[in-house]
Amino acid sequence: MLRVLEHLRRAGLHHGTAPDPRAAGAVDRSRAGRQPDGRWSQGPVRPGAGWSGTDAPAGEPSRGVTLGAMRVLTWWDAAVVPAR
Repeated sequence: MLRVLEHLRRAGLHHGTAPDPRAAGAVDRSRAGRQPDGRWSQGPVRPGAGWSGTDAPAGEPSRGVTLGAMRVLTWWDAAVVPAR
């Protein structure tokens, strides 16, 4: 889900458009994933070879996931998003 939100963020920045309010549910889920210490945990990791590894095992705090979530939420919160 975070990967899709990051794509929407990049596309919106590239085209100069506001966030699509239909993504509000996904943003709410991302926001809800924030741990009390302010970090997000790594989700399930698919087994097998990949282009790059993850920075944390599943369920552990992840710098990469935290960075992505903060980037998306900062973009979302800075825009005036119409109510659903």
